[in-house]
Amino acid sequence: MRLAITLAWQGAARVDDVLTREARNVTESSDFWSVNWVGSKSDPFRLGQVTGVVLPPPQDQTLRSLLRSTRPGQRIFAGVTFRRVVAALKRANQALTGHSLRRGALFRLLRMGVDLDTLRRVSRHSTQDALVRYLPEAEVPLVRETAGASATLL
Repeated sequence: MRLAITLAWQGAARVDDVLTREARNVTESSDFWSVNWVGSKSDPFRLGQVTGVVLPPPQDQTLRSLLRSTRPGQRIFAGVTFRRVVAALKRANQALTGHSLRRGALFRLLRMGVDLDTLRRVSRHSTQDALVRYLPEAEVPLVRETAGASATLL
């Protein structure tokens, strides 16, 4: 379950999207894991959207082992439910929800200075307006349109 939580955090993903990944949705590259979010809420046409996820070494090895033991068509986290993940989050902090990992990851990237267009692509939101509604209102700085039609943080 810890690996599922880390993947949600590192991939700025919904917990339920992480739990529905199959082995064919995850591939290892030299420095990171590519996760295809095909069929997720942010992929209604089932075209697939790939993001890179970096895992700490122990969890890196755990994912490698899970992928080797997963049969084709089987979910990587078979047996781990959304309810169990949320219960684990609540044990850590009562205020956490199933979306806390995704929102927290996006907030962390925002605080690091990542621009809104990059955040939108990482989070797989269809528009910047949808992304801005998702972030804590008090923390979203003003957005200025640049000449190249992309938004930057002021």
